[in-house]
Amino acid sequence: MLTYRVFALIAVLTLTLGAADRDPNRDRAVTFDVSVTDKQGNPIPALRKENFKVYQDGVEQSLLRVWPSERPLAVVVLMETSGALAYQMPASTIPAAGLFRSLRTNDWGAVVAFGSDPEIVSDFTRDTRALLASLRPKETTYTDDVALFDSIDFVLARVQGLEEKPAILLIATGQDTMSRRRTYGQALRKAETYGTPIYVVALAEPYRAPAEGYPDFGFRMRTQENWFMLKSFAEASGGLSFAPEFAGQYSRIDKVIDTDLRNQYTLTFAPSGPDTGNKLRKLKVEVVGTDIDHNGKSDKLIVRHKRGY
Repeated sequence: MLTYRVFALIAVLTLTLGAADRDPNRDRAVTFDVSVTDKQGNPIPALRKENFKVYQDGVEQSLLRVWPSERPLAVVVLMETSGALAYQMPASTIPAAGLFRSLRTNDWGAVVAFGSDPEIVSDFTRDTRALLASLRPKETTYTDDVALFDSIDFVLARVQGLEEKPAILLIATGQDTMSRRRTYGQALRKAETYGTPIYVVALAEPYRAPAEGYPDFGFRMRTQENWFMLKSFAEASGGLSFAPEFAGQYSRIDKVIDTDLRNQYTLTFAPSGPDTGNKLRKLKVEVVGTDIDHNGKSDKLIVRHKRGY
């Protein structure tokens, strides 16, 4: 039975790219995970059903159940292998290594590398040593050919339907020069509706500096645009984004991500109104009735979750 379960999970990522996307919204009852933190990023524990309000397209919904999300994790590291990663290794893989080391005995990890196409470097496994060994791809392409949107779509489509809680750690520059199957808008729509949080670690491009050693204006603008694009995937999916400026900042990222994933709530509500087919239904969650700091005022908390379904 255990062998069957392992191969069933592995099969999710080894399906061909042309496989049909799974519909994540088959049932009328909607279930999704929510992170609730204070302004410093500390998770807020022991919240109850009465502390949550759920809105669909601005209309409050009937909340059926709220409980701590304690499912095992299925973490995929999605790692760019263009010249940017080669330029910044090994610091850029520190968050992934730390996250893999924090996995528990019933969690899973996998590594997908991408340049012009996504490639499974390590399929889902519980072998931490194998995962750590796979963080440095056998071949690194010292080019700028990157299919970011195709690669995000590739992983999102293949972690749907898992009993485990899926999450993506995306290590990338934010540039896309080669995507042929998905546009930015199509990949973003999946990110905001599939319920898989994307945690982004942004890399700076290895720029071709002019003679005086400073990046030109075009480079700075391109880097800024790439950063905003990466942030949009994190925000749409309920994840977090990081832009380390020096090596020491990489070492704290894995702890933030692990804490975030281990301290979420799962909410289920019964959506009102008829099924609207493929139209995006926007979600908003509010947390009310809390006074964590005991100052007699309602707390201003940060609530993160997928943007819609």
